Amino acid sequence: GLGFYVYRNKKEVLAEIRKPLTIAVGYTAVLALVQLVLQKTVGSPFYFLGERTFNLGTPGIALFEFWGRERMRPYGTFGHPNAMAGFVLASIPFLLPLGKISAILTTVISFSQGAWLAGIAAKVIQKIRLKRVLIIGLVVISLILPVLGRVKQLAGSRRLELSRIGGEVFSKRPLF
Repeated sequence: GLGFYVYRNKKEVLAEIRKPLTIAVGYTAVLALVQLVLQKTVGSPFYFLGERTFNLGTPGIALFEFWGRERMRPYGTFGHPNAMAGFVLASIPFLLPLGKISAILTTVISFSQGAWLAGIAAKVIQKIRLKRVLIIGLVVISLILPVLGRVKQLAGSRRLELSRIGGEVFSKRPLF
């Protein structure tokens, strides 16, 4: 329903979201850049906007290698750098010009290879003018994914079994 409303009222909706979305992408870009330089969170007001507390040594943090050294990928206020890159990349068509530059910069410094490929693919598709083919393809994929999810559940059962075994090993020998 929301998609239909936006489609029917795209000029009004675009006029309403363009400026606030540009501001959101702009502060995400600044925050991500500062995180990349500091290799840790900024804290303070960004904590209240959703920034997690982490640094280069935090277990499970997303890293990349740069000139032989591990570096932390910036998160912005998102749960993962790929999510941040996906958000700013998907926002590009709706942004003011400065916001588009911020979004491209943020996608690059996120080191999200999937977002880089998606951005390149989107630009190629835009040039070839295959938008209708892409939309039809996305609809078909969205209809097929639930079926594929069932197939993936079967593969996931092996993960559950290994997790159970891991729990047993840990309970018997926690230091091992």
